[in-house]
Amino acid sequence: MILFRALPECFYRLDFHAHDYARNVLATARPGAIIYDPDDTTAFATDYFQYVLGRRTDIKKAVYFRTRWGYERLKRLHPDILPSGEITSGRELAEMIISHNMGSKMILAELPSKFPSGAGSRPLGIMRELISPQPKTITTYRTGASPSLEDYFVFYVMRGMPRLLYRRDFFSEHVVSYYSSALTNTGLYRAGLGDFERARRLYLEALSISGDSSAAWNNLGTLYFARGDYGPAALNFEIAYRLEPANSSSKVNAGMAYSRMGNFDRARTAFEEALRQNFNPTAANELGLMRYARGDYASAEKIFSDIIAREPSFAAARYNMGLALSKTRPSEAQRYFEEYERMTRR
Repeated sequence: MILFRALPECFYRLDFHAHDYARNVLATARPGAIIYDPDDTTAFATDYFQYVLGRRTDIKKAVYFRTRWGYERLKRLHPDILPSGEITSGRELAEMIISHNMGSKMILAELPSKFPSGAGSRPLGIMRELISPQPKTITTYRTGASPSLEDYFVFYVMRGMPRLLYRRDFFSEHVVSYYSSALTNTGLYRAGLGDFERARRLYLEALSISGDSSAAWNNLGTLYFARGDYGPAALNFEIAYRLEPANSSSKVNAGMAYSRMGNFDRARTAFEEALRQNFNPTAANELGLMRYARGDYASAEKIFSDIIAREPSFAAARYNMGLALSKTRPSEAQRYFEEYERMTRR
């Protein structure tokens, strides 16, 4: 009986998550591309394809380079991605791999945070592509027309998606999260370009793979909010908050949606709950405006003053402080209006 119950947890014959993920990562890369600082999941899975199956050996993984032995390994395996001369630190090596290959080789990573601070990137299937600050130089490795950012998903093999009949192990869950995160990030990119309908479809596809993605629910709510559908927006924000209670921004977003709907009691409750989690200047500012609208200027002043003390860069609090003071001590209000103007002047 014990064996029967445990068998589904131990049976991996039909679990292709790692295999398909590695195949898809390698299929995303152009010939001679660099996969920069991959997670263990990506490194180990693609190692199997490259070293055991002998596939896509043209792709170079810049991995383990923060150690001396990793640096020596890179020099031995991929000397062409390194500049001539000795490199003395892991930080210098990380920067040199980028600067030496930018524009001549595609450079990919799973997350934008893998790249050096300030580096631009765009979603490309389940990966992120480093973008050259001088776009013309990046065309040297491209031949022919490139597919759109999400076309890659059409050609990916994803057996076992969105869920298996049995619970996934930790490694497979990690692999699945890459797909959901990639679709969410691509949706965010599309939303930034103003393509809201395509972004919405991408968020829904991400949720079909991993329904517990707080980021996808929150981003979907943001789309509804932007087009004035505040009811669905609030619902999506609440789901996002329930999935990740430590992230109070989703609760703040729900409060903003309730406020736009005219449901100020629910909005106030949402902002107060968010502030119980951690200080959020937007939530506090909204509560201050509610006190101001009720004519409770003293309470509003106290809230705005607290925001200014705790978050000096939050310009809206200074303007609102000026509004509150204009009702009680007009001579002091001008100072805050002037500070707001200086902070927001371009």
